[in-house]
Amino acid sequence: MTTEKDDLYNYNTRLKGALRLIASSKIIIPSDKKQIRALLDHLAARRVSTGRLSKYAFHLKTIVEHLHITLEKAKRKDIEKLMVWVNAQGYSPDTIADYGMITKRFFKFIRFGNVDRETTFPEEVR
Repeated sequence: MTTEKDDLYNYNTRLKGALRLIASSKIIIPSDKKQIRALLDHLAARRVSTGRLSKYAFHLKTIVEHLHITLEKAKRKDIEKLMVWVNAQGYSPDTIADYGMITKRFFKFIRFGNVDRETTFPEEVR
């Protein structure tokens, strides 16, 4: 969903750049790249803006690269270690909250195939 505001901030270009970085990452394994793309496609189908998708794509790249384990094998302790790392980066409180939120939504999608409000968050991100 592209609007004039999206074009003003080059969100389409930013999203394409993020997707290229994810695709070319030597750290992220192919199955995890597929999961990232599937979530972004799912959110796009739910009419999430291009700007938000761009932000999520960059955050997801960082999350998966610093998780140090495949998404399917990630447990609560792995996600807690990731969030300790995020907190130590000097990000603003809003950015830290964004990382936490997208991490929770991502694992909801991985475990249950959607991000619907009615679907509970999986145990590892509660």
